[in-house]
Amino acid sequence: MRSARVAVLFTGGTISMTHNGPEGTAVPTLTGREICSAVPELDEFDLQLHEFGQLPGPHMSPEIGLELALRMTQVIEEGCDGVVIAHGTDTIEETAFLLDLLHDAPTPVVLVGAMRTQDELGWDGPANLFSGCLVAVSPQARDHGIMVVMNNAIHAASEVVKTYTDSIDTFVSPETGTLGFIDRNAVTFYRRPIRRQMLAQPPRLGRVEIIYATAASDGSLIDAAVRQGYGGL
Repeated sequence: MRSARVAVLFTGGTISMTHNGPEGTAVPTLTGREICSAVPELDEFDLQLHEFGQLPGPHMSPEIGLELALRMTQVIEEGCDGVVIAHGTDTIEETAFLLDLLHDAPTPVVLVGAMRTQDELGWDGPANLFSGCLVAVSPQARDHGIMVVMNNAIHAASEVVKTYTDSIDTFVSPETGTLGFIDRNAVTFYRRPIRRQMLAQPPRLGRVEIIYATAASDGSLIDAAVRQGYGGL
């Protein structure tokens, strides 16, 4: 019996970081192969490793997200049982939602990350990566679209939210609850995503800004965005 085939795309993020930057700042330094070498449990899978990039989460953009979507589609077409994408947590929910709009195959795709770097006590990257692989090859996970797996919880891309800067259990689905969980290497699903939106083709990207309105807002930020040529607010 062959091992389940998992395509793993590494984009960077905290899961790949150590404190080797200027003045001890955390920067992506680990390759996907180096990360996987720290997780012997991954030997039960047939891993196909793809080094997409070494980007901090805030450096991700919609344009890069579209490139990632094309790479995701390619590895699925090449043949695999599931896909895992290691990603920075600051923008993981945005990338997950974008990929979900463009993913119409039944193949499970799971985004994972870490809240602590490799050289911090309690590095959570290995556990999240292993859990992500378990979900990606689970028959129950098919036709669930894009999922985010962190801290043994399974979230739908359109529902997950990061709630706190550095808490291990920061990811929640506040309006709906999780799709399921991982316990002792067993994957359990409670439900399917409530609804999914799909785009027939990659969107043409425009400039869109988000402006918070408060009681003291006078509209000057909106006027400035219009003058700068934003296509939407």
